[in-house]
Amino acid sequence: MEKISYKLEVFEGPLDLLLHLIEKNKIDIRDIPINMLLSQYLEYVEEYKSRNLDTISDFINMASTLLLIKSRILLPKHEEEEEDPREELVDLLTEYKKYKLAAKELQSSAQSSAGQYVREPEELRFPATYTGKHKPEELSRAYQRLSRRVKGKMPPPASTFTAYVASKVVSVGSRVYGVLKLLLRQGQTCWSSLFVTARSRSEIVATFLAVLELSKVNRIWVEETEGEPVVLLRRK
Repeated sequence: MEKISYKLEVFEGPLDLLLHLIEKNKIDIRDIPINMLLSQYLEYVEEYKSRNLDTISDFINMASTLLLIKSRILLPKHEEEEEDPREELVDLLTEYKKYKLAAKELQSSAQSSAGQYVREPEELRFPATYTGKHKPEELSRAYQRLSRRVKGKMPPPASTFTAYVASKVVSVGSRVYGVLKLLLRQGQTCWSSLFVTARSRSEIVATFLAVLELSKVNRIWVEETEGEPVVLLRRK
């Protein structure tokens, strides 16, 4: 294939380049041959990838999108995957073409009316109801695309977090009260016995911190002898 040469300043972005290639090769925008379009597009990117240009990243990003579309076309299709992988790109190009033509008309109008003065625009009033008409297949395609995009962004169900937030959180203050109440009744207690009746990890941690806090403020003291279990005693 003859090498194609472009000037970067001709194109405002990757969509502008793709639209140029489609028009140059007289391709139907609704039936884009990705292989041919991709090879020509990559020649352009290859030519300019060594230059330090701010916009080249956008062109490289579009090249990756084209490669992804090509790979999806080559993969075997399942029955539920009826959507053409080129469809989203076609929609982007169609919209871009509309805006490009509108911008060209506005530019031409601005040049032809330069130096002229017009009256202030009047306020436009639009009907309150939507009067647009669409074919059923257009609405169906739009809904399918939207549902696929939203499905991947939906938050996980509440059951996912049950193990983390559903259990009751035991406060250190409540365990301070519990330990003191036990020592007031018994005078002393074995360290390990405080954790025997614990119902959750939260209660174990709270009890441990409660003992440290009581020791810090001299409400209890810890007595340990060799070979004997650790005993907690209440200070009078």
